[in-house]
Amino acid sequence: LGISSDVTQPFIPTKSTKRQRDDGERKAKDFANSLVAFAKEMKELEKNGTQPDAEMQKRIFDMVEGMYSLKGSELKIVIADLRNRSDLDDDTRKEMISFSIMMLAQQHPQTALAIFTESADLLDGNPMSKHVLSSSLSQWAKDQPLEALEWIKKNAEQHPDLVTEDAKRAVITGAAENDFGLAFQ
Repeated sequence: LGISSDVTQPFIPTKSTKRQRDDGERKAKDFANSLVAFAKEMKELEKNGTQPDAEMQKRIFDMVEGMYSLKGSELKIVIADLRNRSDLDDDTRKEMISFSIMMLAQQHPQTALAIFTESADLLDGNPMSKHVLSSSLSQWAKDQPLEALEWIKKNAEQHPDLVTEDAKRAVITGAAENDFGLAFQ
């Protein structure tokens, strides 16, 4: 069983990382499929002009909670899956990717920003993308303001359309939550 018979040694359980990785990948892909099916259902309701009833609103909240329950690596799988889906129209794909990146930004803002810049072609013209960028930078700057500022400097040249006054303000706002003096600097 991998348990040492020497009682003086601490017990360190072995990890089954491959199984955990496979389970996480399966969970992410299943969630992506559920998310796409739900988005199609919502699109159909929108076409018919039907407002979401109480049950549909509960399902919306359940879907958001499901997204919050995913780990950063699982959200990356969801985003990659959404990016490669051919059964979605471009607007729906952009909205879903933006929302997924925003969820990822809550836990892993650096990863969210990396995916954001990788998916800039898909997010171009999406009004939600500026909010996603700002919230990611603000979240990151709460804990690591200098690294977030470095991201701004690094990407100002490569992505001048992303590094706006709003993005800079988001870094200052995030930094101010923990270190007001640094935010003024």
